[in-house]
Amino acid sequence: MEFIERNEVKMETGMFLDEDFPFFISYKQISDYRDGEVLSHWHVELEYILVLEGRLDYIGEDSEYTLTEGEGVLVNGNVLHSYRRNRTNECRYLVVIFHPSLIGYNAEGRISENYIFPYFSGDQAFSDIHLTGRELWHREIASILLEAESYSAAGAAGYEMDIQILLLKCWRILYEKVLCAGAGRPGKNPKNELIYKAVKYIREHMGEKIYLTDIARACSISNTECCRMFKRQVGQSPMEYVKKYRVKRSLDFLENKNCSIMQVAQMAGFESQSYYTKVFRSIMKCTPQEYRKENKRVIDNDET
Repeated sequence: MEFIERNEVKMETGMFLDEDFPFFISYKQISDYRDGEVLSHWHVELEYILVLEGRLDYIGEDSEYTLTEGEGVLVNGNVLHSYRRNRTNECRYLVVIFHPSLIGYNAEGRISENYIFPYFSGDQAFSDIHLTGRELWHREIASILLEAESYSAAGAAGYEMDIQILLLKCWRILYEKVLCAGAGRPGKNPKNELIYKAVKYIREHMGEKIYLTDIARACSISNTECCRMFKRQVGQSPMEYVKKYRVKRSLDFLENKNCSIMQVAQMAGFESQSYYTKVFRSIMKCTPQEYRKENKRVIDNDET
């Protein structure tokens, strides 16, 4: 089971990426993630998700798609997004994460100035691009990135250059078909910045008491507007998000057999073990003790 770790500014850590070649590609199943969900997060890297089997619900800053087989979405860097299983269905997908430096973002000259840099900042920046698979070029991008996975898996000498060439080829297609026409979903607007502040506050104060007023104050908005913002952009109330985040974080703590359930509850920001168990059961459909026992059994089986 996987859980995406985030640092204090709510970006994914670099655990997947080699600093010398910031690229990650892998086949995934949504059941790889606890509760079949990747919570709202952002990171400086671009992320491409291609559904191979099943269905996946994607939630962006101002967009929401149910991705089916052959559909994908390209998410720009520093864009809040999440995804989860569609109902109870399993989903197999390809995920690609890469730093924009691999397509020339940090380079100087005409290529970066005209074709790369404008789409990561300013008025031309996009939030996400939905690739339905209906267009030939949608399928061409999917095919190119599947080829990149085969290069990555083989790891032959020079595979990094092959992958970088393929990423540039994808960007060339995107530029021609979408970016130069301004057809991507617009990037963040000032209202979206508030949800970043709210989530950042929650992550930084997870182990403390958090009230709705605290979250609203961190964004300089009213409690009512804070609730509306979360419902609109995250799909749940601020305090529902707080509880779910705390439970998700507690799963890591539960894997430490030296921590008692009470200690886990306190580290995750719950005032009492009984309340932690109640909230945990409502979200995970089992108790913390049952989860720990089952998780230990899975780990033991993996090691045998």
